[in-house]
Amino acid sequence: MKVTRHTKIYEILRNRILAGAYGVDKKLPSEQELTKEFAVSRITVMRALNDLSHDGLIWRKQGAGSFVKSPDGEKCCLGLMIPGLGITTGESVFTFVQNQIIRNASQLGWQVLMGDLELPSQADASGRSPVEVARRLIAHGASAVAFVPFGITSRGVAYNHNVLAEFRSAKIPVVLMGGDLVDYPDRSDYDVIGLDDAHAGFLLGQHLLKSGCRNLAFVGMKTRLPAGALRFGGVQKAVERVPGSVCRELILQRDGSDEKAIPAAVRKAKCDGIIGENDEVAVRAMRYLLDAGMKIGKKLKVGGFDDAPIAGLSPVPLTSVAQPAEEFASEVISAIRDRLISPALPGRWIRLHGRLVIRESTRG
Repeated sequence: MKVTRHTKIYEILRNRILAGAYGVDKKLPSEQELTKEFAVSRITVMRALNDLSHDGLIWRKQGAGSFVKSPDGEKCCLGLMIPGLGITTGESVFTFVQNQIIRNASQLGWQVLMGDLELPSQADASGRSPVEVARRLIAHGASAVAFVPFGITSRGVAYNHNVLAEFRSAKIPVVLMGGDLVDYPDRSDYDVIGLDDAHAGFLLGQHLLKSGCRNLAFVGMKTRLPAGALRFGGVQKAVERVPGSVCRELILQRDGSDEKAIPAAVRKAKCDGIIGENDEVAVRAMRYLLDAGMKIGKKLKVGGFDDAPIAGLSPVPLTSVAQPAEEFASEVISAIRDRLISPALPGRWIRLHGRLVIRESTRG
C-alpha cells in the first residue's frame, strides 16, 4: 500500500509532538515553513495538519497557526521508578536518561514524581518495598509510569509482578525502560524501550575482532538480565564472521573469588579480548586483571556497554557502546503519550541503536 505525502508528514510531525519536540501550547512551524521543509504543496501540509487536529494532537487558530495540545486536555504526572537510582546518582547510564526525561517532560508542562527504589537486601516475596514505592506514586497522582524492571531472579520476578499489579489495578499505563520482564524471545505485553542489545554486542565484538582479537571472553553476571544474553548473542554473531575466532563465557560471582578466578581463566584460555555485559562488570574485570599484573589496551583489550560515567573514570578508560540518552528519553515520552491517548495499543519493542565510543582500553 502506497503511503501518501501528507500521511508521511503527519507521521513525522506526530512523532515530534509525542517526543516533546514542541511544548504544550507551543506553536508548530508555520504552513509556509513546513511547505519548504518537506518540499510539498501548501494543500499537502494542510491535510497533514488537519489529520493531527482530528486526532487531538494539535489545535488550530485561524490567522495564528497550529499549537500542541496536551493529551486529554490535561497535564500528565509522570512517575519514574529506577531501582538503585537517586536524583544525584552518577554511576548509571539512567542518570542521563532520567535527567533528559525530566527536561522533556517539563517542556510539555508535565510533573515528574521520583520513585527512588532500592532492591531490598533480604528476600521478601511480597515485594513490600517496591510495592510501597508504587503505591506512593499512585497516591501522589501519577497518571503514567516509566519503570526499569528488576533483574530476572526469583525475587526480581516477584517484585516486578507485584509492582505492575499495583499500577494495573489503578489503571495507570506503564512503559518499561532498558529491558523486558522476561527472557528473549518471550515478550511481555508492555512497551519496552532500550538499546538494540544484540546489535550492540555485534558492534563491540566486531570492533575487537577488527583490532586483532581472536580469543574473546564475555563476562556476565550469574543472575543475568535479558540484555546480557542478547549482547552475548550479538558478540557470537560477530565471531561467526571471522574464521579462527572464538568467544567463551565467564561468570562473575561477586563472592570474593573473582579477583583470582577471572585472571586465572583469562590466562588459561589465552584471551586477548574481554567484554563485560555492562560497564560495571567490564571495569570490575579490568581491575582484577590489572591487579594480577596484566596490561590493558594493546595485547589485552576490554570493552563494555552503556557508556555509563564509570566507563570514562575506569583505571584504563573503557571502550563502550553508548546508550543514546536523548533519543531514549524522547521515545519514553512518546510511548507514554501514546498510552495516554490509546491505552489499548499492543505492546511494542522500541530498539535504539548504540554508538561505539572507543577509548584506551581497546587502543594500541
